Amino acid sequence: VTVTNSGVLTSDWLGSRGIEAQSIGGGGGEAGISTGLNALGANGGPAGDAGNVTVTNSGKINLTNGSSIGIAAQAVGGAGGAGGMAFSGSVTNAIIGGTDTGGDGGGGGNGGAIWVSNSGLICTGNSCASTTAPSASAGGAIGILAQSVGGGGGTGGFGVATSIVGAAFALGGGGGTGGFGGYVWVTNTGSLTTQEINSPGILAQSIGGGGGNGGGALSLEIGVAGASISHGGSGGSGGPAGLVGVNCNTYGAVGTSSQACNNSSTWFVSGPSSN
Repeated sequence: VTVTNSGVLTSDWLGSRGIEAQSIGGGGGEAGISTGLNALGANGGPAGDAGNVTVTNSGKINLTNGSSIGIAAQAVGGAGGAGGMAFSGSVTNAIIGGTDTGGDGGGGGNGGAIWVSNSGLICTGNSCASTTAPSASAGGAIGILAQSVGGGGGTGGFGVATSIVGAAFALGGGGGTGGFGGYVWVTNTGSLTTQEINSPGILAQSIGGGGGNGGGALSLEIGVAGASISHGGSGGSGGPAGLVGVNCNTYGAVGTSSQACNNSSTWFVSGPSSN
């Protein structure tokens, strides 16, 4: 997603956006229910990754109503699909509701990289024309919002087993792994003004996706000679966040750099900013 603006953008709507650029990965599909003498739940589908988002603004963005954002650039990975439930019930049976090969939640999609460059004028909360915030303000009138968010992992499938003779054995599926948060780079050489509560001039974030919940397990042995064994699935690992750089002289290369700014000792901030 690429957006370039050199004109004048204005809005008096509550909660509006001067520029909103988003790439959102699709969610993984949920696995179906499996039943049989020995049932094995299918894995949830993996989510799609978000694409990269680039926004360049050299124009004027004037938002006069409350809780409006000048530039919102977001790349959000999709959520992983839930693992399939597995159910088995017979005279003697065993059930596997999820192992490494079945019933696990799908992995979350990765957030894309974000590049935002502003050399123009951005005013939120009518700050270009007044020193009083709009009466309808709920805060959050951010000058530039740049976010890359990894998708959450899917929930593991539920395992249920019953037996009259013999052992009943159930395993819950494992939770899916959260997606990576992408790199976020923001450069501002223009003017940002905000005046509402909780309204930073620049909010740059990379957030890893949360791991999925492990699936539950339930086993019932209702006979006189048998055992009932159940084991819940493990939760999925959370995804790591990416690097975030704001007003660096030069930025680290996506996917290869271990630091946001190549020259972190020579950062520069240019242009007035409030809040």
